[in-house]
Amino acid sequence: MTVTNASAAGGVASNISEEDRYMAIAACLSVFVVSVFGPLVIYFMKRSDSKFVAYYAALSMLTSLGSFLVILIGYLSVLAGIFWSGALSLLVMAAGGILMLAGLGLCVLFIMGAIRAYGGKMLEVPVVSGIARRFA
Repeated sequence: MTVTNASAAGGVASNISEEDRYMAIAACLSVFVVSVFGPLVIYFMKRSDSKFVAYYAALSMLTSLGSFLVILIGYLSVLAGIFWSGALSLLVMAAGGILMLAGLGLCVLFIMGAIRAYGGKMLEVPVVSGIARRFA
């Protein structure tokens, strides 16, 4: 995960308004309250006005969906492990628990994104950032 400035000059980008920064922060932190729907609403509100906000909204949507899927697979693995018997069930349950923790660990990305957005910087997340740029 790397961090790049929103402008080529470095430092805080002067072309990003304070409102855009706060909207990008809202896109990152709204996933804790309304999951994918907060970034989705912000994306459609600001996609034509600000590439910066659209990028963070798309990044938050995609990361939220990814963490949801990881947690869901982990939860289903734990449930499958409960109903199976034998040593395989313990392995499946352990893998499910690890996946659920990894999904919750992705929440750190939302907080990092909010901090970077406040500074006017772009947060680069492998794979997800490329997709988010296409939407922005």
